[in-house]
Order: sequence, then C-alpha cells, then structure tokens
Amino acid sequence: MGLFSILKKKKRLEEKDTGQEFLEMAYAMKKLNQERLDDEANRKVIDADKKGTTDKEDNFSMEMESYEVDLDSKPDRERYIRGYCEQIIEATRQNEEAKLEYQTVTSYLTDIQKIDRIEGEEREVLVDTARNLVTLSRERHEYQDKREIKLSEKQYKYYEKNEQKLPEDIKKLEEYEAYNTKIKNDMRHLEGEKSVLKHQKKEYAASQRYLKKIAITTSVLVVTMFALFYVLDSVAGKDMQLPFLLTVALAGISGLFIFLEGRKNAYNLKLAQIKLNKAITMLNTVKIKYVNSTNCIDYTCKKYNVNSALELRFQWEQYCKAKKMQLELVRNTERMNDFNIKLMDQLKQYEVSDLDIWTYQAAALIDSKEMVEIRHRLNLRRQKIRERIEYNTKIKEKGFAQLSDLVEKIPEAKQEVAKVLEEYHIGVSV
Repeated sequence: MGLFSILKKKKRLEEKDTGQEFLEMAYAMKKLNQERLDDEANRKVIDADKKGTTDKEDNFSMEMESYEVDLDSKPDRERYIRGYCEQIIEATRQNEEAKLEYQTVTSYLTDIQKIDRIEGEEREVLVDTARNLVTLSRERHEYQDKREIKLSEKQYKYYEKNEQKLPEDIKKLEEYEAYNTKIKNDMRHLEGEKSVLKHQKKEYAASQRYLKKIAITTSVLVVTMFALFYVLDSVAGKDMQLPFLLTVALAGISGLFIFLEGRKNAYNLKLAQIKLNKAITMLNTVKIKYVNSTNCIDYTCKKYNVNSALELRFQWEQYCKAKKMQLELVRNTERMNDFNIKLMDQLKQYEVSDLDIWTYQAAALIDSKEMVEIRHRLNLRRQKIRERIEYNTKIKEKGFAQLSDLVEKIPEAKQEVAKVLEEYHIGVSV
C-alpha cells in the first residue's frame, strides 16, 4: 500500500473517529491546578479580544511558509524530509497534550451539567454545605490577614516552651520592680539622713573646738586678773578682795558652763556617730538588697529579651492572642476538612468526576452567576483547544502530503522517506 493511499485512509478515519478519540483520552491531566488554568484562560480571552489589533500591529502570519529546495540533491532532500518529520512529531505531541486538556475541560463542563440537574431538598443541602465552606474560607483569610500581633516566630516558640513559667515570672518581675522602687526611696532617705548626721557631727566637733578656745581665753583672762589684783593690792595697797572674789566667781561660772556644754557636745557627738553608723549599716544592707533585686530583674529581662515587666506582660498578651488565633485556625481547618469531605461525598452521589475542584470554588454552588462565569471560561478554553487541535492537525496533514508528493515526484526518494520516518518512529509505510 502506497503512502498516498494510506494518508487518505488515515484522514477518513480521523474525520470519523475524532469524537471517539477525545472520549478515550487519558485522565492524567485531571488534577491540573485550577488557578493556573483560569489565569491561562483569562489571558487567552484577553489575547483573543486584542487579536485583531495585535495582528495588525505585528503583521505576523501563523501559516507555514514554503521554501525553495533542490530535491535532486540528496543532502537537501534529506533535510527537507527531516524538516517535515519534525513538524509532524511536534504537531502530534501538541495534539496529544491538547486532547488531554480538552478531556479535562469537557469533564469540568459535564460536572457542571450534573450539578445543575440537582434540585429540591438535595440542592438545598448541597448549597448549605458550600455556604459553610465559603464562610470558613473567609474566616481563614481573616485570621491569616491579621497584622496586629507583633511577635516573631522565635519569640512565640520560646514563650510556648516557657508557657507554664511565664505568668509566675511576670508576677515576680513586677514584684521585683516595685521592691526596687521602694528600695531606691529607702536609699535616698538613708543617704539624706547620713548627710544630716555628718553635718551635725561636724557642727558638734566645731562647737567643742570653740568651747576649748573659750576655756583657754577664760583661763588666761582669770590668771591675768589675779596678777593685776595682786599687783594693785601689794604695790598700791588697795583692797582687792572683792574684785578677786568676783573674778573667782566669774571663773567658776565660766568653767561650769564650759564643762556642761563640752559634756553635752561630747554626748551629742557620740550619739551622732552612733546614728551615722546605724544609717550606714542600714544603707549597706539596702544596697545589697538593691543589687540582688536588680540582678533578678536583669536576669528575667534577658531571659525573655525585654526591658521591663510591662513589656514582658505585653509580649505575653501577644502570645496568648497568637495562640488563641492559632487554635481558632486549627479548628477552622478541621471544620473545613469536614465540610470538604461532606461536599465531595454529596457530589460523588451524583457521579461528579472532579470532586476536589469544587472545594476551591464552592462559591459557584451558591451563586448562579459565578457558575455561569465558570462555564463561560471553560467553553472559551475548549474553543481555544479545538483551534489548537485543528491547527496542529493541518500541520500534520500538510507534512504527510508534502512527503507523499515528494515520493510521487521522485520515486527513488521512497526509501529515504521510509528510513527517516522509521528513525522518527512515525508509523506510516511508504
């Protein structure tokens, strides 16, 4: 059987069995990502709308162009044969991919028809399940879009690890900070008391020195007066007994005053020293407490990477919010999984093929406009696939026709064509 007759028979078979071939396509492309397909469809629709303008601007033609070749030259003839074989191989591959995608789109449209036939109470149950899915999906997006929680993943994990200790550590840190404030006030009070006592001590010491000077001055004055009275009594012969007695009395009174004041100052000086020692002792004790309290505060702050109990409490509240949100998200996910399974079980009863895809586009089960839009996009995609199949089929037929014409024109090229076809695993005999 010749190549030309085989090509004619092949063309008739293709025209007869095209619909059957589509139904026998593999189901391998069933789980293609829906979003990618939708984006591609939308892009193709936009390209189709702009096709006239774009074609005019670019002036590109998608038709295969012929070229001159010396068919009498064996090397040129072989390149000619290989060129068409490569076109046939590529067109065949493109058609296989397109048929698989066509089967997928057809399956989607068939599922839509099956869903549209669901009515009555069964439809209400299906819509109720889809509505729950849409609501849960919106809640999930709201959880994921929240930005008010300012807590890094590292902080969250660390707080989660120390979750049992954190409330107690916050309480202790607040107590330490309050205690530190109280200690600081005590230290300021003791420092003030210490300064006052030191000042009093200096005043008492100065008073003692002043009394000492008075005592010396008084003693010198009394001795001088005694000498003067003696001279006046001996030389002048005047009676100095009364002045002498008055001087003795004055000296006694002065001495008694100096003695009493000195004793009082000594007592006050000693008392001030005792109070000063006590204040210093208390101040040292308070300083020890302050240092220990400050160390505890620093340790806790470094442990949780904060600067104060207020910041730690804020971070703890953020952690509690984040954990609550995470638990809500987990519950939301569990409920979504339950409703996904429920929806797929309901659709399975009506022999819907692609069950998973409806869990992502549950809104179309509620809103008829959304379903119409999906159907419209699918029809556009299927139309584009048909055009793609027709285009590649023409390329393939043209390739076989060119090779058949070559064999008719140059019979000795029959073996060359058969060899190249076999090399490219194209199953047509010549």
